[in-house]
Amino acid sequence: MPKEDILHHLDTCTDFIREALAQNGNVLVHCYFGVSRSSAAVIAFIMKQHDVEYQAAFDLVRSKRRFVQPNPGFVSQLKLYRRMGCKIDAQYQRYKLYRLRLAGEQVRKAKILPQSFNSLIKSDPAVTQENPEPIVYRCRKCRRVLASKSHVLLHNNKSLAASATANNGLPPMSSNANTDAQQAPRLLEQIAAQIRKASLNSPTGAGAADAAKEQQPAVCRDIVFVEPISWMRNISHNTQGRLHCPKCEQKVGNFSWINGCQCPCGEEVSPAFYLIPSRVELSKAVQNVQTTL
Repeated sequence: MPKEDILHHLDTCTDFIREALAQNGNVLVHCYFGVSRSSAAVIAFIMKQHDVEYQAAFDLVRSKRRFVQPNPGFVSQLKLYRRMGCKIDAQYQRYKLYRLRLAGEQVRKAKILPQSFNSLIKSDPAVTQENPEPIVYRCRKCRRVLASKSHVLLHNNKSLAASATANNGLPPMSSNANTDAQQAPRLLEQIAAQIRKASLNSPTGAGAADAAKEQQPAVCRDIVFVEPISWMRNISHNTQGRLHCPKCEQKVGNFSWINGCQCPCGEEVSPAFYLIPSRVELSKAVQNVQTTL
């Protein structure tokens, strides 16, 4: 099934195949139809062994067996595996979101977070640490540290991305004919400037890095989505609820394992653990880390 977790088996599969081939052995990779599961394992091995992208590995495997076709869920997991360098990177943002979605599926079924997912709940950043992170989010009322920068799950501003796509990076056209006529020369100048800029910043030019940077979507800051943190009460035994500051009890956010949350920018994040920007503040002082009981 597309939602089945095959990602966490890929390292075992690829290691087995590599070791067998290193000993001049033969390997039979099989499943019921030889279409999705077995092909996913072989594609993962090709990507890792030959350092190629998903599509190249898929094309090679299909050239040997024309029936192969991993299901959409496996394809997404294989591409994530490749983005992580063909290994599990627990700090990679997309991997964190993937693990949260797996946990959300389990909570949807059992109404409780299985113990195998307890590692998703991060330690409290307000507890004294040897090397505390300098950038933290604090309760705006009592200044209690709630989350570190590494706990934040970023997402792109969907509304800005949609606007940029619709306008293709150019100013929106006016519906007024007279205004159009007056602004036409200016618009042509802007288009010419856009073309010159694209030419200068093309991958073959000196400004390739700047061009790539400009093309990246803007990060949304309407809502602060974070990983589950140990100060969040009852998140292991409830499917959704409110998040209260553990010191002053003020509501600072909400959580939901199954419904998620739609950001004002239009992006939907699920599962969602988020802090309300008006209830928290960003601090860049290391000394804000305190000891809590």
